[in-house]
Formats: sequence, structure tokens, C-alpha cells
Amino acid sequence: NAAYLYFDKQKNGVGTGTLSDGDDLRTFRWRGAHLASLLDAAEIQVEADGSSNTNVMPSRIVFKTRSSTASASPAERMRINKDGYVGIGQTAISYPLDVSSNTANSSVARFTDGVAQTLTVKTDANGVLIGNDNNGYISFTSNGERARVNSTGIVLPNNHGVTFSGTSTTNGRVYNDTSNDVRAVLGSGKLRFRNSADLIVTG
Repeated sequence: NAAYLYFDKQKNGVGTGTLSDGDDLRTFRWRGAHLASLLDAAEIQVEADGSSNTNVMPSRIVFKTRSSTASASPAERMRINKDGYVGIGQTAISYPLDVSSNTANSSVARFTDGVAQTLTVKTDANGVLIGNDNNGYISFTSNGERARVNSTGIVLPNNHGVTFSGTSTTNGRVYNDTSNDVRAVLGSGKLRFRNSADLIVTG
């Protein structure tokens, strides 16, 4: 039979108390010695992730480490919430993996095969950048490759094109109109390809 090590948490006496969101169920703390001092280094903390109820005890696990800054305390780096969602640098988790660098204009995530290719997700003042740091390409697939971005631009494989949806009159937009003709709005001029393969340019 399996053996278990239990750590129980009760409030206001046995049989009377309930637990609330954020209540500490137990914390494991690691310390390291420097000369005569024992310094807190890391923590794994189990907390209530909501209120307890009959046969209900939602929980989360919080992982903390200590930086190299003098007099710093262990700070949260990652958590797993009651739904199994993982937050890195993020406490309000909305997705199965929710990552925040908490710093503007920075790298958020990096994926690598450890040999040749690296995919990096970054942010800058204008948006999100997704790139291959090793001059390789990024491929978009759906039942086979449909497009790729390489060092020369966007490449569409043979027998595949671009489908446009919606309508717009915004400058620089390409779209399908209500007649399913493809239109391009270029400054004060308009370029239109009709289903009958005519090319119409209007001012």
C-alpha cells in the first residue's frame, strides 16, 4: 500500500473553520549558509486557490526563488493553479500556459532544438515579434505547409494562395468585395481583379 505524508491546515478549530483564497496550507523553505548566517533561498508554497466547501478544496502551488540582489527575499517565479494552468511571471492566469516577462521591450519566450534552430517571441514598443534567431525560416502548416517566412520574405508553396475576407476601404488594404472580386486600395487609386479576370483601375 502507498504511504502518504500529510500536512493539515485548519482554521478556528477542528470542525468549525473554512479556508479562503490565499490561505497558506504549508510552505517548504530552503536556506543556505553564508559564514554564520542562514539565508532564505527558495520556497514551494501550497495555498488555497478559492474558498473551501463540502468536499471542495481548490489549491495552487507557488514556486519562489531568490535573486542575487542583496537582502532580497524569495519571490514568486511560477505557479500552477487549481485548473492545472501554469503562470510564469503571471499570477492572474488565463491560459494553460501564461507567460509574462513583466518588462517592456523584452524577450518573453524562447524555444530551441539545442542544435541549430531557435524560435523567439519578443515585444517592442509597437507589437509582438516572432522570429528565428538563426536565419532559418518559420513555416505555417495546416494539413501540410501553407506558407513560410524566410530571410527574403513570405513564400507561398506551389498551388497555394492567399484568401482574403471582410471588406474595407482603408488605404493599403486588400480584400474581397461583396461580388467576391479582389480589390486593393492604394492611396487615392483602386486596383480591382474581377471574377471574369478583368483588371480595373479606378481613381
